[in-house]
Amino acid sequence: MTGDRWRRGSIARGALKGLLIVVLSLAGLVVAGYALSKWSPSWWGDPVARRSDASANERARDLEQHLASAVHRIRDEGEPWAIRIRADDLNDWLAARLAEWTAHDPAFAWPIEGAIGQVHFQSGEAVLGLSIDGRVWSGAFALVVEPDRIRIQPGSAAVGRMPLPVGAELIMKLLEGNAASALTLPRVYPLGDGRRIEVRRIDLVDGAIELELTTLR
Repeated sequence: MTGDRWRRGSIARGALKGLLIVVLSLAGLVVAGYALSKWSPSWWGDPVARRSDASANERARDLEQHLASAVHRIRDEGEPWAIRIRADDLNDWLAARLAEWTAHDPAFAWPIEGAIGQVHFQSGEAVLGLSIDGRVWSGAFALVVEPDRIRIQPGSAAVGRMPLPVGAELIMKLLEGNAASALTLPRVYPLGDGRRIEVRRIDLVDGAIELELTTLR
């Protein structure tokens, strides 16, 4: 009898020890997940510093002027031409100029009120980050040029540096504009003089987006 009680007690102690290990492991995962969710991605810049940087507004306006000059240049019809936009320049524009452009074209997408957006380009993907209540939610997207549209293909998602089991469609719910719901962008854009700009190819590389376009009459 004594031996049986000892064995039963040993089994109970072993079960309790196993349960404690499971509970502590789960608690550790929760704590680690919370810490990772609060830890911004390595590419995320301080939005307050960017907004208060007087030169950021200059760089944003320079980007607008550069793009306007490239788009409106007189070219032979069908002649391919290219532009390259760095993520740093685009993030300056998002910080300094987006608020004035949100009503410009409903075909695009922009962060919901209270969210701060930044982008990061890496090989084959554009990563969109949105800061809301101290956490950065991000999603990776591919941009696929199809015959009649540009398709936005969602990939992985994260909050801070913690991967999320759901896809990047979650991030689109934190955006406004047609592109956020349709997951598409136009491939052809009209100019004021009757010409049109057609997107022929999009390359996402480390730190930049490269576009090949052509001007149509």
